[in-house]
Parts: sequence; structure tokens; C-alpha cells
Amino acid sequence: MNRLGIIYEIQGMKAVVLTSEGEFLIIRRRKDMKVGQQVSFENEDIYNVRGKRFLYVAAAVSSVAAVLVVMFLYFQSAFLSNTDNIYGYICVDINPSVELVIDETCRVLEVRPQNKDGEQLISGLELLDKNVEDVVYELINRSISFGFVKADDNRKIVLISGALNDKRNELKTKKENDEAELTELLDNIKARVDRIDNIKVRTITATSRERKDALKYGLSMGKYCLYLEAQELNGSITIDEVHDMSISDMIEKLEQMKLALKDEASPKLQTTPTLGGETAQISPESMQHSTVPGLPETPSSSEKTIAPTLHGTPGVPDEKTLQPSTPTESSEYVQDGTKGLKIQYYSRKPHDSAGIDFSFRMFNTGNEAIDLKDVKVRYYFKEDVSIDEMNWAVYFYSLGSEKDVQCRFYELPGKKEANKYLEITFKSGTLSPNDVMYITGEFYKNDWTKFEQRDDYSYNPADSYSDWKRMTAYISNKLVWGIEPN
Repeated sequence: MNRLGIIYEIQGMKAVVLTSEGEFLIIRRRKDMKVGQQVSFENEDIYNVRGKRFLYVAAAVSSVAAVLVVMFLYFQSAFLSNTDNIYGYICVDINPSVELVIDETCRVLEVRPQNKDGEQLISGLELLDKNVEDVVYELINRSISFGFVKADDNRKIVLISGALNDKRNELKTKKENDEAELTELLDNIKARVDRIDNIKVRTITATSRERKDALKYGLSMGKYCLYLEAQELNGSITIDEVHDMSISDMIEKLEQMKLALKDEASPKLQTTPTLGGETAQISPESMQHSTVPGLPETPSSSEKTIAPTLHGTPGVPDEKTLQPSTPTESSEYVQDGTKGLKIQYYSRKPHDSAGIDFSFRMFNTGNEAIDLKDVKVRYYFKEDVSIDEMNWAVYFYSLGSEKDVQCRFYELPGKKEANKYLEITFKSGTLSPNDVMYITGEFYKNDWTKFEQRDDYSYNPADSYSDWKRMTAYISNKLVWGIEPN
């Protein structure tokens, strides 16, 4: 039988708890227990104390303790709801949606159903103080038995999302550790749920801001993150439509969007005849992107080097055109000519937005496949706020999972045109010759105040993709595309 009590005192390997019936009991202590914490326990956890010496002492002081206990019970809800006790949030989306509030030991502090099906799913369950992995596993199995997951549905998808509590006052290193631990927790949950027959699990790490925005729209944070991903792809889904869509439908819709985007961007090669009737050769320079209008042609290696023209860039002042004293050229001019990259970018956001859109696409312009683990991309900007007060999010990576993309902020002292940059790196992915990859992401201040981007080095206020040398790309730390700021 599962029982609840509040920890009144801890002594060695034992804990004294006060039950809801007003009874003091001694139970076996667990390593994560704290005075004032509400815990669940079984009858077999209760010590059978010979002579009842400890209980006698408790009874002897009960007249004094009674007053303290009443005060304790009065304040305990405020105590337990203190945001410093909340480590983070795990949301389970099937179509019942349930959010689990967890502490630093991954014990469930609170269970919040987010729709009527969620209320039905948790009805009658004792989930508090259990390990969150066990709770998620229990909820999914119950969803199957309740028929929320249909036996004849081939798309048995469960979405599990997580976010940290941003109210915890932690050092930057601690925050980074927490983020890594949250990712590991989601991976562990996925590995366990994957054992359930025919269940497919997708995990999403959300920001605290995304979770708050999701609550405003009446969505779970996982479903809201899917909506953001869809918006970045083509913006054709509305919030109202998302409310009516199942998780399986949303993920299927996203996959269709990604395939359409990939088909649209797939280059079609044309042969380029050579002089003297020699066999026609296919070169990166001869590539025609017939389905993507407006792409500039890349000059062949035999042509005179000409600075690329920016397309569709209205309103960029002349003084912003970079004229470095010693420019470093892009991949089109790399000596060995075997590996090259080209970045195309434009900002989908206005110059005074709360987030800076660094979404871009990158082409392999060489004749060798490129392991993206060796690639770095940099976006340069000016900002007075410390790099510790900013964060980033990746919504889409065409060659893998969003978790395969990592970003980090760096200071850039001694430069006039920028004082900071975001560096994007990759854990996986291979970019074949003449192929293209897409990244969708943004970065923002922790207080979500607006940026002013008009003097940012890498900002491009165009309305379509164009070659953009104000973002730089490196292969094995060698600059192969773009020009670094002065």
C-alpha cells in the first residue's frame, strides 16, 4: 500500500515521518530525503522498533510538536512550491498531455494534466515522489491500456520534452551541467520507453521561455516546439490548427515539410561542354538550382576573381560593405580546390527583434564529401550584454537531430565591426559534393529584451537567400568561406 507522509526528522539511516492521519512513523531513509519533504512509502519501509523507544520519545513531545506540526503543515505547500526546489519539467505527449514537475533527484514533486485526457490518465494514480523515469513508463503503459494509443495505429509516437527551471540561481557552469543532465535524462527515458512494443519516442529539449510561451497558448511545451519548427520551415500552420492536431499528425506534417524543402533545394546538374569537343565535365561551378530562383552563379576557377554580388538586400548602407586591408578569401579560392563550402543566409526577423535568426543553408562546392564534425560556422554581431546572459536554440537540422548541433558564444576583442560571435559546430553529418544542408535556429537574451541588429556584421535584411560572406565557415580550423570582421 502506498502511503504519504512529511519528513519530520532524519536520524542516521532512519527518517521520522508524520502521516496524514497524524501518526509518527519511522521509515528507512533514502539518500534524497530532506526535512519538510513529502514522501511516499510502503508498509515494508516502516521500521518495527523494539520497545518503541523512539516512538515513545515522539509521543512525549507530541504536545509541543503538535503546534509545530500545524504550523509546518500550514506553510509546507508554500515551502514545497518554492521554485528553488523545482529542477525542471518533463512533459509526456501522446494525446493525453501530462507535465511532471521534478526536483534535482528526478523525483516527481507535482503532476499537472494539460488536457481532459491527461486528467483521465492520471486519475487514481499515486505518482508523487516517484522517479520520473518510472512515472513516464507507467503513464505510457496506462495510455495503451486506456486505448489512447491504438493497437492498429502504425504511428505510435510519444513526444517527451524537458525544460529546466530558470528561477534557480545557479552559476553558469552549474547551468551547463544541468542542461547536459537534462539531455541525459531524456535519453534515458527514451531508451526505457523504446522497449515498449512498437512505440516510437521523440525527445525535445525546450527552453524555459518556450515552455512559458506554450502555457500562454494552452499547449504543452513539446507540441509548441513542433509548432515553432513548422513555422521555421514554411509558416503554414497556425496555433489553432495545432490545437486540433495529434502528435502523430504534427510529426507526420513536419516530415512532409522537410521532404518538400529538400526536394526544392536538390540541385540539378547540367553538363558543361569543353572546347575542342572533349568529354563534357560536371563541375560544382556548373551547378544549376533550377527549383530555387534567385541563386547567384558561382564563377568558374578560370574566370577572373570577382567579389560576389549580394542579391535582394535592400537598405544595406554602403559603409557596411567590408573592405578589409587583408581579406581572407572563401572556399572558391582554396589552393587545393578539393574541399569548399558556401553559405547563403538572410534574416527572417526584423532588425529590432527579441531573437537573432542565424538560420542558413550551406553548400559543398568541392569534389569531396565533408565530415561536418570538422566544420565550424560563425555568426558575428555587436552586443553589450555579457555572453553569459544569452542562450540559443536549434529548431531544425536537415542532416540529423537538432541535438547534433551545438552552439557557443565567444567574445571578440579588438574588432571594430563586431565584438561577439556565435560558433555553430556539429556532432554528426556528412555533406556530399554539390549537396546542401539547412540549419534553423536563433539566439536570444535571457531576459528576452530586443536586439538592435542594423550594425551587426552578419545581419542580412534581405527577403531571400543570397551568398553571404559575413558568416564564415572553417574546415579543420581553416577558413574556407567568408571574410572575418575587422
